[in-house]
Amino acid sequence: MDFKRTLLLTTIFLTTNFCIGKICAQEISEFESEKNYHIEKDSRQRTKFVQRLSWQEIPNIEHYEVEIQKFSGDSNFPSADSKDDWKTVFKETVTQNFVEVSLESGIYRFQISATNLLDRGKKSAWERFVVLKAQMPKINSVHPKKVFVNSTKNENGIFTLRGENFLEQTLFALHAAEGEGSEQEILRGEILDVSPDGKTARVQFDSEKIQEGSYKISAKNPGDFSDFSETLFAKTKFLSFESVQLGASYFLPVSVYDGTLEKYMDSKISLFNAGADIALLFLVKNKMHFGAGLKANYSRISAQPEFYELSGNYLTAMFNLIYQAHIIPQKLVLDFHASVGVAMIFDTHFDYKIVEFSSPNLNSAGLAFGGGFALQYYPGKAKHFFVAAGADFVHAEFTDMSCGTFFPQISFGVKF
Repeated sequence: MDFKRTLLLTTIFLTTNFCIGKICAQEISEFESEKNYHIEKDSRQRTKFVQRLSWQEIPNIEHYEVEIQKFSGDSNFPSADSKDDWKTVFKETVTQNFVEVSLESGIYRFQISATNLLDRGKKSAWERFVVLKAQMPKINSVHPKKVFVNSTKNENGIFTLRGENFLEQTLFALHAAEGEGSEQEILRGEILDVSPDGKTARVQFDSEKIQEGSYKISAKNPGDFSDFSETLFAKTKFLSFESVQLGASYFLPVSVYDGTLEKYMDSKISLFNAGADIALLFLVKNKMHFGAGLKANYSRISAQPEFYELSGNYLTAMFNLIYQAHIIPQKLVLDFHASVGVAMIFDTHFDYKIVEFSSPNLNSAGLAFGGGFALQYYPGKAKHFFVAAGADFVHAEFTDMSCGTFFPQISFGVKF
């Protein structure tokens, strides 16, 4: 049986410095420093950890006396100062600036006395430290096993791992799976939460730094105990369905040429306008999207010159091809679209005031095409809601006229 999978011994190790008449204890992570322990067999061939407790060497010191005591009182109140709660488990005089001990898990304190060549001594204050029980982590599964590096649905980089002996101190890392035994560390992960039983952990990696390839996730506990997950894959999906976008807008149509409507309305601008659109977005590489959608713009035709009243409706219904570039992911998106569809004038008539005569309704439809852009902004933490500003241009071909209209607009919408 693998030794590391059965060993449950101490793994928090200390280094100390003699500073300003006192010993300063500092915990050293196995992931940040060289190992300060080794593993050996005792006289009965039992495996044990031997930990090194060291301090800064002091010149002209004859010897040091090191005493370590273990807390034996109520573990819920480890700050108790009663001498009866502390039992000496190690006491030794040494000439070097370290001792090697093998301690079980628990709460400890230590004190060092330094004696110089003139036989004058100085004691440090008692300093406390904790020795934790080492546990071998085991990764049984990881989800998701496949991620798409350009997908907004996977930008959070969160993985759920299930297994055994996950701790708050566990170090999770992403490795390039180049072959068995040759995994190269790529990213360190951030623990979001660990279940109380240590069987589930949610870990987040910087998704901006994950490229296409195959990976493994490692879990390393104090004591250099580690395990690797099965291989997971990061890919690019070029034509996967990504999201639906719904929007509503207000615009001010401006006649650019022909001028037929402008002539009879006695104005270039209509104030009663509204638009709506729906888009299906598909994934492409490097945080850009292609998509397709439908957009309808409605304008109320209304005018009251001196001799008549004009009323009617103008509608464009367009099919859009969409390209979106993420300037700031999940914050600022630039949208371009090309459009083709129909333009319609319907239920439009003149009411003459002097002769009390109404013209027949004018109904006409023609081919329309154009394009436009919009800058979408996702405020605050609202990842699904956006406001946008932009403009469209539409050229329409009717039976007896051709007109071009410019549509500056503001809009709001939701993407899910």
